[in-house]
Amino acid sequence: MAAAWGVCLFGWFVVQALPNKYESAAKVYIDTDTLMRPLMAGMTVTRDVNQQVDVMMRTLITRPSIEQVVKLSDPKMARASSSALASEVSDVQKNITLKPLETKNLFSIAYANSDPVFAQTVTQSLVTLLVNSNLGNQRRNVDGVETFLDRQIAKYEAQLRDMEKRRADFRTANMEFYSATNPSGDAADIIDKAHAETVDAQNQLGIETARRDSLTAQLRGVSPTMRVDAAPPIVLNDHGSGNQTDLTQATLALTNLESRFTESHPDVVAQKKLVERLKSQESGTTGGNHSYRAHQGVPNPVYINLQSKLADAETSLALQRRRLEQATLNEQKARSEMAQAVTVSRQYADLDRDYEVIHKNYLDLVARREAARLSRAVGDQESDTVFRVIEPPQTPDVPASPNRLVLNSIVLVLGILVGMGVTFLFHVNRDAFSVSDQLSEAFDLPILGSVSHVNALSQQIETRRAVTLVMSGLATMLFFYGVLAIASYTNLIARIRGWI
Repeated sequence: MAAAWGVCLFGWFVVQALPNKYESAAKVYIDTDTLMRPLMAGMTVTRDVNQQVDVMMRTLITRPSIEQVVKLSDPKMARASSSALASEVSDVQKNITLKPLETKNLFSIAYANSDPVFAQTVTQSLVTLLVNSNLGNQRRNVDGVETFLDRQIAKYEAQLRDMEKRRADFRTANMEFYSATNPSGDAADIIDKAHAETVDAQNQLGIETARRDSLTAQLRGVSPTMRVDAAPPIVLNDHGSGNQTDLTQATLALTNLESRFTESHPDVVAQKKLVERLKSQESGTTGGNHSYRAHQGVPNPVYINLQSKLADAETSLALQRRRLEQATLNEQKARSEMAQAVTVSRQYADLDRDYEVIHKNYLDLVARREAARLSRAVGDQESDTVFRVIEPPQTPDVPASPNRLVLNSIVLVLGILVGMGVTFLFHVNRDAFSVSDQLSEAFDLPILGSVSHVNALSQQIETRRAVTLVMSGLATMLFFYGVLAIASYTNLIARIRGWI
């Protein structure tokens, strides 16, 4: 009992001597389910609010944040040395407790210190820093994003102006390919149409050539004149006047043909032969050697008709040749323009190949800048995260630690165990034998017999008194433990210390 009492008294004294720590706690709810966010979905920048909340809670207990809290809680620390400030920051940082509660986005912020007023001040500073730093960070983030977007948009605008100027100059220099022909389906249609006209002109030329050749062959088989038997003309004063008339008509016909065709034309050649024959007839005829009936040559109407058709065929053939030449030139021109248009198109595409990419990025940046501005306006109207202090920090009246009831209970159990251990050691180390085998082993002598122990009346009284003392000591120990437990529960010792 003495050992148990010694352990308990020492342990209870140490427990009561432990300094009190007062904890001031606040409950903060971070509302992320605002009405503005679903309404502006797709129009503003959407952030992972849950991750943002987690980052905010983690950065709240970093050293820079704790330095601000210490300076806000104790103005004298603003003028303290770096080592003193670091020591205070480390002490405050170790006694801060952040933990999420059962409800989503509901957090408990607590700080424990021997001074209850300082504990409440630090907790309030933590809550204030959490709210203000989030608003400031949100505004700084939006300002930084807008500045970056404005700078990038200005760069893209300068690049686009240069590219558009080069594109406009190139189109101006190659205006004919953009106004008349392009390397798409229109130019291909023009080439097909020109080729079809060329083929048609070749076919028509072949037809007209065959028609001309047919008429020429027919004309070769027909005599230019016809022989008719007639009475010799009556000549009064001039011999050979009939031949003179035929010669005159043939000469006029030759003149007419030479005005229409070349010297090598078959009609001209035939008409020249006719004129020469008439001239020879006129020179070989005399006035006294006429037969009774003379042979007279007249123009062949079939020959004349074939000549007329052949002339028309030559004219149509010349027109078809001209048409074929023009169609061939048109086709060559269309193909040349097609090739040049393809080359110009390729050069135009190579001129600013990344124009579309830069233009798309420019439009995306402009849209994102508008989204950032709209997000800023929404943030000024209503923040993505609304902080609601459910339970503000209070100045604690009861210390949060140490838990003297638990510590006193541990000391009581430890004291009883120490008492039982000392009793066991006394029992083991006493000069007595519990059984006869121990006596035989100790002295190596035969044991003749054993005598039972009989308690005398005096020994019984002594035993009862010892048990009574042990039970009284144990009861007194439990009584003291109960008093300490009640004092710890009702904080009587703290109040007595406050009175003193």
